[in-house]
Amino acid sequence: MKIIKTAVLVALGAWLIHSARAESDTYQSNILQWRAKVEAELREPYGWLSQTYLGDLPQGNSLVGSSRDALIRLSNSAPAKVGLLELVDEDLFFTPQKGSSVLLNGVEIHERTGMIWKEGRQQSILQIGAIRLMALESSFESGVRIRVRDPEAPTRKKFKGNEWFPISEKWKARGIVTRYRQSKDIEVKNSQGGRNPMTLLGEVAFQVQGQSYKLLISGADEKDGSLFIIFKDRSSDKTTYPPGRFIWTTSPDRDGFVELDFNKAFQPPCAFVHTATCPFPPKENNLPITIEAGERWKKESP
Repeated sequence: MKIIKTAVLVALGAWLIHSARAESDTYQSNILQWRAKVEAELREPYGWLSQTYLGDLPQGNSLVGSSRDALIRLSNSAPAKVGLLELVDEDLFFTPQKGSSVLLNGVEIHERTGMIWKEGRQQSILQIGAIRLMALESSFESGVRIRVRDPEAPTRKKFKGNEWFPISEKWKARGIVTRYRQSKDIEVKNSQGGRNPMTLLGEVAFQVQGQSYKLLISGADEKDGSLFIIFKDRSSDKTTYPPGRFIWTTSPDRDGFVELDFNKAFQPPCAFVHTATCPFPPKENNLPITIEAGERWKKESP
């Protein structure tokens, strides 16, 4: 009987070890798949790596083209003068230069045409060859901001891939969410030297390495309910991006618990392109701990 009991215990132990290894392998595989998706989105033809220009549009006429005189300057693949953007109070127009081939939402235009730039409506996209120009609603002075993306941008063509810390389950935490009865509006610094409005929805409390911490929540996915957090820690400016990193939690369960996995912490777009505007974390989200998990910082980046 003792021999049988011993054999059963040995078999059970082997099964538990095998099960734990299989679970760990699945976790590692899931993280690697998530990281591959992050990189693929960055590499998309009109993803963040393709952004070459971002700036406020002044009232009046602004030249678009590859000319040095152009306010919205395009790459040399574009004509020197593509046309004029014209902002009259809150009305925006584009007039193509004679002989230029310009599409507005896929339709070629030859004369002064109105553009939509306010959020809540399908915004207008100008296309010059492969280059796309979009007018966006801005909280800054002019109210209109111009974004240009070019699949041939050097930042996209020369991108060598993201760098990551080794995956470790010690950086996966279970957190409890406390939502504010009323959201709180604050302002934070951004990567362009200005300030961004930020709405705080609540906070998530969690433990890592036996210590308790809290992070403020500044966004939520409308589809799945996952929560968005901007944070920094003691690794910032050393092995991770100096201003901070982004992270999404899982959707809260019925009891308000989420998974907060720092292996999925990633850099904001301003870590890759100078023309992105990224909000910095609120001061409460500066963690007094070194979290070397998730995405590493390449010091040659912006």
